[in-house]
Amino acid sequence: MNADYTKKMIMENLINLLNRIPLNKITVGKLADECGINRNTIYYHFKDLNEIIDTIFEIRLQKVLDESEDMSWEDSFIEEMQFALDNKTAIYHIYNSISRKTLSDYLYNKSGQIMRNYIENVDKEIHAKKDDKEIIIKFFQSAITDLVVRWLTSGMDEDIEKKIKRIGFLLKDTVKSSLTRSKMN
Repeated sequence: MNADYTKKMIMENLINLLNRIPLNKITVGKLADECGINRNTIYYHFKDLNEIIDTIFEIRLQKVLDESEDMSWEDSFIEEMQFALDNKTAIYHIYNSISRKTLSDYLYNKSGQIMRNYIENVDKEIHAKKDDKEIIIKFFQSAITDLVVRWLTSGMDEDIEKKIKRIGFLLKDTVKSSLTRSKMN
Protein backbone atom coordinates (compact mmCIF):
# COMPACT_ATOMS: atom_id res chain seq x y z
CA MET A 1 0.00 0.00 0.00
CA ASN A 2 1.29 3.47 -0.76
CA ALA A 3 1.36 6.07 2.02
CA ASP A 4 -1.41 8.31 0.60
CA TYR A 5 -3.75 5.37 0.17
CA THR A 6 -3.03 4.14 3.69
CA LYS A 7 -3.60 7.56 5.27
CA LYS A 8 -6.84 8.00 3.35
CA MET A 9 -8.02 4.54 4.40
CA ILE A 10 -7.22 5.27 8.05
CA MET A 11 -9.14 8.57 7.93
CA GLU A 12 -12.15 7.03 6.18
CA ASN A 13 -12.29 4.17 8.66
CA LEU A 14 -12.09 6.54 11.61
CA ILE A 15 -15.08 8.49 10.24
CA ASN A 16 -16.92 5.17 9.75
CA LEU A 17 -16.20 4.19 13.36
CA LEU A 18 -17.23 7.64 14.61
CA ASN A 19 -20.53 7.26 12.79
CA ARG A 20 -21.13 4.17 14.96
CA ILE A 21 -19.43 4.76 18.32
CA PRO A 22 -18.21 7.70 20.43
CA LEU A 23 -14.61 8.86 20.15
CA ASN A 24 -13.84 7.91 23.76
CA LYS A 25 -14.68 4.28 22.89
CA ILE A 26 -12.31 4.19 19.90
CA THR A 27 -8.72 3.10 20.36
CA VAL A 28 -5.89 2.95 17.87
CA GLY A 29 -6.16 -0.85 18.14
CA LYS A 30 -9.86 -0.78 17.28
CA LEU A 31 -9.16 1.52 14.32
CA ALA A 32 -6.33 -0.76 13.16
CA ASP A 33 -8.71 -3.75 13.27
CA GLU A 34 -11.29 -1.78 11.29
CA CYS A 35 -8.63 -0.98 8.68
CA GLY A 36 -7.16 -4.48 8.59
CA ILE A 37 -3.70 -3.17 9.45
CA ASN A 38 -1.54 -3.18 12.58
CA ARG A 39 -1.35 -0.36 15.10
CA ASN A 40 2.22 0.53 14.14
CA THR A 41 1.03 1.41 10.64
CA ILE A 42 -1.34 3.99 12.12
CA TYR A 43 1.41 5.36 14.38
CA TYR A 44 3.71 5.60 11.37
CA HIS A 45 1.28 8.07 9.75
CA PHE A 46 -0.33 9.75 12.79
CA LYS A 47 0.67 10.33 16.40
CA ASP A 48 -2.86 9.72 17.75
CA LEU A 49 -6.58 9.77 16.94
CA ASN A 50 -6.79 13.53 17.42
CA GLU A 51 -4.17 14.09 14.74
CA ILE A 52 -6.22 11.92 12.37
CA ILE A 53 -9.31 14.04 13.09
CA ASP A 54 -7.32 17.26 12.62
CA THR A 55 -5.98 15.96 9.32
CA ILE A 56 -9.47 15.07 8.09
CA PHE A 57 -10.68 18.61 8.77
CA GLU A 58 -7.53 20.21 7.37
CA ILE A 59 -7.95 18.29 4.11
CA ARG A 60 -11.63 19.29 3.93
CA LEU A 61 -10.76 22.93 4.59
CA GLN A 62 -7.97 22.94 2.01
CA LYS A 63 -10.36 21.54 -0.58
CA VAL A 64 -12.82 24.35 0.16
CA LEU A 65 -10.06 26.98 0.04
CA ASP A 66 -8.74 25.60 -3.26
CA GLU A 67 -12.22 25.85 -4.77
CA SER A 68 -13.22 29.10 -3.07
CA GLU A 69 -11.89 31.46 -5.72
CA ASP A 70 -14.87 30.41 -7.82
CA MET A 71 -17.28 30.18 -4.87
CA SER A 72 -19.09 32.62 -2.64
CA TRP A 73 -18.33 32.47 1.07
CA GLU A 74 -21.82 31.02 1.52
CA ASP A 75 -21.14 28.11 -0.84
CA SER A 76 -17.82 27.44 0.90
CA PHE A 77 -19.53 27.13 4.26
CA ILE A 78 -22.43 25.12 2.86
CA GLU A 79 -19.97 22.61 1.42
CA GLU A 80 -18.39 22.17 4.85
CA MET A 81 -21.76 21.93 6.58
CA GLN A 82 -22.79 19.23 4.11
CA PHE A 83 -19.88 17.11 5.31
CA ALA A 84 -21.15 17.60 8.88
CA LEU A 85 -24.67 16.60 7.87
CA ASP A 86 -23.44 13.56 5.94
CA ASN A 87 -21.52 12.48 9.04
CA LYS A 88 -23.85 13.85 11.71
CA THR A 89 -23.21 11.10 14.26
CA ALA A 90 -19.44 11.31 13.78
CA ILE A 91 -19.50 15.08 14.20
CA TYR A 92 -21.54 14.71 17.39
CA HIS A 93 -19.13 12.16 18.76
CA ILE A 94 -16.25 14.55 18.08
CA TYR A 95 -18.26 17.53 19.39
CA ASN A 96 -19.05 15.72 22.64
CA SER A 97 -15.45 14.63 23.17
CA ILE A 98 -13.76 18.04 23.10
CA SER A 99 -14.24 21.17 25.16
CA ARG A 100 -16.52 23.89 23.85
CA LYS A 101 -13.59 26.33 23.89
CA THR A 102 -11.51 23.99 21.75
CA LEU A 103 -14.40 23.67 19.31
CA SER A 104 -15.06 27.40 19.25
CA ASP A 105 -11.36 28.19 18.71
CA TYR A 106 -11.15 25.60 15.94
CA LEU A 107 -14.26 26.92 14.16
CA TYR A 108 -13.10 30.51 14.59
CA ASN A 109 -9.77 29.68 12.98
CA LYS A 110 -11.34 27.77 10.09
CA SER A 111 -14.08 30.32 9.40
CA GLY A 112 -11.39 32.99 9.45
CA GLN A 113 -9.42 31.16 6.78
CA ILE A 114 -12.49 30.87 4.56
CA MET A 115 -13.47 34.52 5.07
CA ARG A 116 -9.91 35.74 4.54
CA ASN A 117 -9.71 33.86 1.28
CA TYR A 118 -13.08 35.23 0.15
CA ILE A 119 -12.31 38.82 1.17
CA GLU A 120 -8.87 38.75 -0.47
CA ASN A 121 -10.53 37.58 -3.68
CA VAL A 122 -13.14 40.37 -3.53
CA ASP A 123 -10.41 42.91 -2.73
CA LYS A 124 -8.18 42.05 -5.71
CA GLU A 125 -9.40 45.06 -7.68
CA ILE A 126 -10.41 47.32 -4.79
CA HIS A 127 -7.23 47.40 -2.66
CA ALA A 128 -8.83 48.31 0.66
CA LYS A 129 -6.84 49.23 3.75
CA LYS A 130 -5.32 46.21 5.46
CA ASP A 131 -6.67 47.17 8.90
CA ASP A 132 -10.18 47.50 7.51
CA LYS A 133 -9.95 44.10 5.83
CA GLU A 134 -8.97 42.59 9.17
CA ILE A 135 -11.99 44.19 10.86
CA ILE A 136 -14.33 42.80 8.19
CA ILE A 137 -12.76 39.33 8.39
CA LYS A 138 -13.02 39.24 12.20
CA PHE A 139 -16.65 40.42 12.11
CA PHE A 140 -17.79 37.69 9.73
CA GLN A 141 -15.51 35.14 11.37
CA SER A 142 -17.12 35.77 14.77
CA ALA A 143 -20.67 35.76 13.43
CA ILE A 144 -20.20 32.53 11.49
CA THR A 145 -18.44 30.79 14.37
CA ASP A 146 -21.34 31.60 16.68
CA LEU A 147 -23.86 30.47 14.05
CA VAL A 148 -22.14 27.09 13.64
CA VAL A 149 -21.64 26.53 17.39
CA ARG A 150 -25.33 27.25 18.01
CA TRP A 151 -26.28 24.95 15.11
CA LEU A 152 -24.20 22.12 16.59
CA THR A 153 -25.56 22.75 20.08
CA SER A 154 -29.14 22.65 18.82
CA GLY A 155 -28.68 19.22 17.27
CA MET A 156 -28.01 20.27 13.66
CA ASP A 157 -31.77 20.15 13.06
CA GLU A 158 -32.04 23.61 11.57
CA ASP A 159 -31.62 23.93 7.80
CA ILE A 160 -28.14 25.48 7.88
CA GLU A 161 -27.92 25.75 4.10
CA LYS A 162 -31.11 27.77 3.96
CA LYS A 163 -29.93 30.00 6.82
CA ILE A 164 -26.50 30.65 5.27
CA LYS A 165 -28.05 31.40 1.87
CA ARG A 166 -30.50 33.81 3.53
CA ILE A 167 -27.66 35.56 5.36
CA GLY A 168 -25.78 35.77 2.05
CA PHE A 169 -28.84 37.29 0.38
CA LEU A 170 -29.41 39.81 3.16
CA LEU A 171 -25.76 40.83 3.26
CA LYS A 172 -25.18 40.69 -0.52
CA ASP A 173 -22.42 43.08 -1.56
CA THR A 174 -21.77 44.12 2.06
CA VAL A 175 -18.15 42.98 1.87
CA LYS A 176 -17.54 44.68 -1.47
CA SER A 177 -19.23 47.89 -0.28
CA SER A 178 -17.21 47.88 2.94
CA LEU A 179 -13.95 47.34 1.09
CA THR A 180 -14.83 50.10 -1.37
CA ARG A 181 -15.61 52.52 1.49
CA SER A 182 -12.28 51.58 3.08
CA LYS A 183 -10.41 52.61 -0.03
CA MET A 184 -12.31 55.91 -0.26
CA ASN A 185 -11.59 57.00 3.30
